[in-house]
Amino acid sequence: MLEDIILWNKREHIVFRLWAKDPTIFGQQQPLMLDWLSEPREMLGMLDSMSEMATKVKEHNFRSIVLLGMGGSSLAVKVFQDILAPEHNFFVLDTIHPAAIKRLEHELDLSSTLFIVASKSGSTLEPNLLYRYFLKKLMEQNVAQPFNHFLAITDPGTSLADEAYKNGFLTGPKGNPLTFWALSRHAHGHRHAKTPRKCHSHDRRMWSHHFA
Repeated sequence: MLEDIILWNKREHIVFRLWAKDPTIFGQQQPLMLDWLSEPREMLGMLDSMSEMATKVKEHNFRSIVLLGMGGSSLAVKVFQDILAPEHNFFVLDTIHPAAIKRLEHELDLSSTLFIVASKSGSTLEPNLLYRYFLKKLMEQNVAQPFNHFLAITDPGTSLADEAYKNGFLTGPKGNPLTFWALSRHAHGHRHAKTPRKCHSHDRRMWSHHFA
């Protein structure tokens, strides 16, 4: 079986075609989501702008960061959270179970917390519900400029993107009101995963050079 795969790879030049992002490998004519192949190299050109974003976050004196996401929108972050030195002020909330929400809420000072709302489609139910919940809590506490406590990670043109523009979420790299990352199940190497990680403290340049 393995020998057959190796022969097929050589005959069809699969590796070369994959790096060329050729969708016909998979029997498709339309472009597929293969940008993850060049993501580490592209990230090297964006690290400075992401560092600027991290500086902006620090200027707001946030003491805690919470990622609101489900599935591929949170898995990568949780992986890096396990691999790298844990940060006591960084949390991933990937459930709408009331007990879990309350437990985290009791650990936070909402007035000094940044919430990163992550959804590729922009319409994922759970992170949107969590966003609405914590926005309501911030408003109940009369926190000044509550929308500045949110940063969105989504595709362009989504309902979440519209929400971020309309209400003035905290700006991301290059002054955008949110970060326009194309999320996928390959998000472990993607900007999507690196945005919340960049908001705390590890050396992304080292990781990007490694994977590039």
